[in-house]
This record gives sequence, C-alpha cells and structure tokens, in this order.
Amino acid sequence: PAIVVDFGTATNFDVVSADGAFLGGVIAPGLESGFEVFASKTALLPRVAPAFPVSAIGRTTVANLQIGMYRGATAMVDGLVRAIREEWEAGARVIATGGLAGLVASHCATVDVIDLDHTLKGVGWGYDRLFPLTV
Repeated sequence: PAIVVDFGTATNFDVVSADGAFLGGVIAPGLESGFEVFASKTALLPRVAPAFPVSAIGRTTVANLQIGMYRGATAMVDGLVRAIREEWEAGARVIATGGLAGLVASHCATVDVIDLDHTLKGVGWGYDRLFPLTV
C-alpha cells in the first residue's frame, strides 16, 4: 500500500492498495498556484523564487512568503499523511513526486521515497497493463 504525493499545480495525494488499485485521495492547492495567487491577486506581494527557508520566523516579506508556503506545505503533507494512515493503513509507504518534490519532500517527516519521475513511470505501467505486448 502507498500514498503518492504529487507536488504539481495542485498537491495530489493518491491512496493505492498493495495490488495497485486506486482507493481515493486528496487534492490540495499546489505551491506554484499559491505563489501565483499571491503575486497576481495582491498589490504588493512579490513573486518569490523557490527556496526552502532555513528559519521558521521571517524578517522580510520574501522570507515570510517562503516560510508560509514551503513550511506550510510540509506541515500539510505530514498532517494529511498521518490522517490517511490513521484511517486506512498505518504502514503505507509515502512516495513524493512532481516538480517541487525534491525541494519540499526532503523536509517532510512522513515521506519515505522521493522519485521525481514516479508519475511518468505510473503512466508507463498503466499503458503496459492496458496494452500488453503479444509476441
């Protein structure tokens, strides 16, 4: 059993059984979407470069945004994974994938594996299951 967390436009949590069946999931706002909303919907908040903050307390607007978004994302991932494990499968492995997985997932206490290409591998696996080679 696994929980696949995909850090893309949205942050998706896919809950998958040991035999590969999709059981359900969670869709949450993605980091890039959050930054885009701040930059486009507020008059004074700037676009912020991707960087995981060292501190938990910011002293500049940029640091405050980075802390809120990145540390907030890690807290969200850890909190949702713990809730899913409590409700479903305590031993489920957590695989992080997607564009920002390398930056964020390494700071999540609940993530077991970071595989930036996991989604693409899953598409290939699904294709092979649907269209097996016959020789």
